[in-house]
Amino acid sequence: MTDTILDFVPIAGGVKDIYKGINEGNGWMVALGAGSIVLDVFTLGGSSLVKGGIKTSIKVGARSVASSAARGGLTNAQLVQKSATLAERAIGATGGVAGTAKHQHASKLLNRYQSIYGQRGLETGRYFNNGVGNRGFLDVIDHTNGIIYDFKFGKAVMSPRQYNKYFTNFGLPIQVIRP
Repeated sequence: MTDTILDFVPIAGGVKDIYKGINEGNGWMVALGAGSIVLDVFTLGGSSLVKGGIKTSIKVGARSVASSAARGGLTNAQLVQKSATLAERAIGATGGVAGTAKHQHASKLLNRYQSIYGQRGLETGRYFNNGVGNRGFLDVIDHTNGIIYDFKFGKAVMSPRQYNKYFTNFGLPIQVIRP
């Protein structure tokens, strides 16, 4: 309950997200926290109501993913797909900013699911840095099944360069996830 209340408090919700992101090694959560602080400063805290509403929908969405997984015995790939579909439905807008919000939403759904129902080997927001031009974030790496899932919302596509970068660094197959 306190966690949900903080999501509506200007600046505090962002600081909480940064702290949790650092502790969980989740780059998306750190970025969300930093972005929300900047947004709070520029909107004089007015954005906290919107952010709080979005975060509440993430928690509701996680319960929906969890109940579907429990009922249907979803595979990890199906769980990742379901999180992308729920993120698309929750955010709805188009463009780069909306795409980032959808990535964050889907990642939070997966993390929340695993925190409630146990780890399934899905790691979100994995940062890698192997030199200039060879760094980035993986959307989801499935350590259990040895595969990388890459969310693509809207008209986004995976370039051969991005595919090669992931495959060269991790040696795992890559599956594009579209809602």
